[in-house]
Amino acid sequence: MKVFGFSLIELIIVLSIIGILSIISMTGFKFFLQNTRSEVLSSQLMRAIHLARNEAISRHEKIILCGSRDEIICSSEWQMGFIVKTHNKVVYHFQNFLQKGILHWRSFPMDKQQLEFLVSGYPSFENGSFWFCPPAAVNPDWAIVMNKSGRTRIAYAEKDGKIRDDKGVAFGC
Repeated sequence: MKVFGFSLIELIIVLSIIGILSIISMTGFKFFLQNTRSEVLSSQLMRAIHLARNEAISRHEKIILCGSRDEIICSSEWQMGFIVKTHNKVVYHFQNFLQKGILHWRSFPMDKQQLEFLVSGYPSFENGSFWFCPPAAVNPDWAIVMNKSGRTRIAYAEKDGKIRDDKGVAFGC
């Protein structure tokens, strides 16, 4: 039987090829989408750190950058979003649309769940690192390392797939 000049077998073969190609491309697309979302999160976090540091300098007051679930109150859950605030007012909030995976923060020497920038632009006491672990990952996608002066850099995986801090210790998920 011919339909529009094609036999039924030809249509089945073409549809099968289209189905196989779409399955292959969807797998690649999922990886691309996850990777893009992860990069957006790192860019947002870098922007939030720079904004908090600049606000502390320009406002001449201590500014806090912290994780937040509700865009009002600080929490230790950075993966839901984060806020830049003074002691009584939220200056800016960042939503994390990714919300899959875990965003970790580790500060040194004091283990604080937030970043505080002084009027000089320096962090209050700590330097530290953020790192993002996608769902079911062994190694993080990226890490943001902040030194004692408040300057940041993004670190990506080395050849072995691990990201290490300045002391050579690998970040884990």
